[in-house]
Amino acid sequence: MELDTFLYYWDESDGPQWQGWWITPDHVGNDRFFAFSRGAAASPDECRSWRGGDRSIDMCVASLGGGAMGVRASGLGFEGVYERESEERGHGRPAFRRTRDLTAAEAARIDAASAAAPSTVVYSQQMTLADLPSSSEEAPAAIAVG
Repeated sequence: MELDTFLYYWDESDGPQWQGWWITPDHVGNDRFFAFSRGAAASPDECRSWRGGDRSIDMCVASLGGGAMGVRASGLGFEGVYERESEERGHGRPAFRRTRDLTAAEAARIDAASAAAPSTVVYSQQMTLADLPSSSEEAPAAIAVG
């Protein structure tokens, strides 16, 4: 059975440390997560810095049109096409559910976008929300991926 995975925005109502775009398993608002990009970007494809746990990977989110987002994350379990689901579940911004794998053409398109604006994510299935620093001052330094 494949795990449902969601891409969504969480606002600052629970504190500024939670504000940003999230990729989580099972449901919106899960305290386990795959990736997080702090801030108030209007759309996840505007995020350039993603983080999560203990190992860095290259990651890019790109609009595929028609309300879909493509997530390219070095073949990890949450990579794929995320279809727009609703406004309500994303704190006033759309929430997306992973619906399928990327096609070769979609992956190539996202790779081209990533080459123009690379981003880094730190990834771990072992991290929970309690492990996140409460402010950007406490955040670990970015890990460059070569």
